[in-house]
Amino acid sequence: MEELEELRRIYAATAAEAFACGTRGTMLRFVAGGWSPVSLGTTQSLEAVHGRLADNVVVTAASGAAYRYDGNVWKSLPTGTTNRLDGVFVTSSEAWMVGDFGTILTWDGSSSGTRTGNIETLNGVFAVGSDVWAVGDEGGTFRWKGSSWQRIPSGTTEPLWSLWGSSGTDLWAVGPSGIVLHWDGSAWSTRTAPVPTPRSIS
Repeated sequence: MEELEELRRIYAATAAEAFACGTRGTMLRFVAGGWSPVSLGTTQSLEAVHGRLADNVVVTAASGAAYRYDGNVWKSLPTGTTNRLDGVFVTSSEAWMVGDFGTILTWDGSSSGTRTGNIETLNGVFAVGSDVWAVGDEGGTFRWKGSSWQRIPSGTTEPLWSLWGSSGTDLWAVGPSGIVLHWDGSAWSTRTAPVPTPRSIS
């Protein structure tokens, strides 16, 4: 029996174009009403995908690799790490990537750089306004405000896998234990989850 691949993340660039990534190098692109496979030349699990429309899409891998689609071709990005990269978020000016052992990387379109992190494995990253947020395996929530990372008490030590928000005063973080946190601009509070083990939020 053929083994099916697990899809990890999906990013919808427009109503007519989307990208999905998963285990053993699985990369899919939705266009013209159907899904088609994309070869990135790797069998490593692809952990996360995000972009700005369809001409600036970044996908990250378990091997520390990252790839960018410019609307025509996929190219490898020089991350300088072999740590697994579990999360990516693309803003109008740069891509943020986070992963194992507190790895935090940025790509500005021409070069990549390492931002000071911590030793907690980071699973998700999200940018809103001038702030960038990351969440980790030990319940850590971290905020970048342009010059340094600040650890914000979350009230939990449960793993957090993903976060999303509509503004700097409306952020949500979720984890596999069923935990849901909400940030109101000054503090995190616990909310009730509608599902037992939310993996992601968007």
